[in-house]
Amino acid sequence: MAKASDYSTGLLRSEELYKFPFVLLFILTVTVGAAANPDDEKAPFPRWCLPKPGVSPENLQNIMNYVCSRIACPQSTTDPCFASSDFAVQAGIVMNLYYQRFGSTEQACFFSGNGMVVLTDPGSGSCLYPSSSSSTTTNGYFWFIISFICFGLLFRFTM
Repeated sequence: MAKASDYSTGLLRSEELYKFPFVLLFILTVTVGAAANPDDEKAPFPRWCLPKPGVSPENLQNIMNYVCSRIACPQSTTDPCFASSDFAVQAGIVMNLYYQRFGSTEQACFFSGNGMVVLTDPGSGSCLYPSSSSSTTTNGYFWFIISFICFGLLFRFTM
C-alpha cells in the first residue's frame, strides 16, 4: 500500500512510468474506435435500399432525377440490371447506388419516405446489386480489438 508521502511530489514514481504509454494508447484506441463507427445503424451484414411497394411512377422518376444529379447513374447499355423494362427495378438500382455511396444509413435510403432498407439481396442472375459490406464496421472492430489488447497489457503490468 502506498503512503501519502510516496506521492508528495505530485509526480509519478519511475516504476509507474511504464504504465503511461499503455494508458495513452488505450485512451487513443477507444476514442478513435468510437469515431471510426459513430453510426449505430451500420451492421456487419449486407443491406440494400429499394423503393417501398406502391411508390408512384412520378415519385420514382423524381428520386431518379435527384440521385442521378448527384452520382453517376448506370446506363441501360452497360448495366444488366438497368436494362430491365421495370421502372421500379431501375429506380431501385439507382436508389441503392446512392445508399451505398452515402454511408448505407437509414437516412441515405429515406427518399421522402419512399425508400426502405432490405436484408434480402434483390439481385438475380447477372444482375448484382452492390451491398453494404462488412467493411463498414471493420474499423470499429479493429479499434475494439486494439483497445482490448492494450487494456490487457495495462492490466497485466499493473498486477
